[in-house]
Amino acid sequence: MYDYKLLPSAKQDVVGAFKWYEKESKGLGYLFMQELSSEIKKLDNPLIKERRVFLDFQKHICKKFPYYIYYKKDGDKKLIIIFAVLHKKQDSSQFYNRI
Repeated sequence: MYDYKLLPSAKQDVVGAFKWYEKESKGLGYLFMQELSSEIKKLDNPLIKERRVFLDFQKHICKKFPYYIYYKKDGDKKLIIIFAVLHKKQDSSQFYNRI
């Protein structure tokens, strides 16, 4: 079982998305958070093959909301470090600028 760490930039991504969804429809931000939490828990599943985007960094596609989770696994520390949570339409260079 892995622990999870959201870097400050990823936390800002999540807060921004939450606020946007809440503005669109009351309660939708909370549904986004629940779905994101569920998707993050899937990241340590060894049966799920993620797409490598750069070196050891991987990208997970969320199922119900159009977001990518960019992360890196540290097998020695049993830690998943989340670098970005970006909408599919956002420029992926935002992720690359963070590493």
